Amino acid sequence: MVKEFARHIAWTEVMKEGLGFVGLIEYQRRAPCSMVHVLWVVGPHLSDEDHAEMAATAMLENISEITEYDSVIYSDGVAL
Repeated sequence: MVKEFARHIAWTEVMKEGLGFVGLIEYQRRAPCSMVHVLWVVGPHLSDEDHAEMAATAMLENISEITEYDSVIYSDGVAL
């Protein structure tokens, strides 16, 4: 999944980790040579790629904003 924000673009991926998988949310500014930030989506139920991708997609859908300072704001107001 790809989601566009005012100053950033974000997308999901999956990575094998041990015996399971983790979902990844990666995001970066819309500027040349900008750094990519990564959020790991982990959980005991992520035993295959599809579950990890669904978990990352669900989390990305709940991100309402990425600020000019690269802070992630969720739809419930919680900030990372």
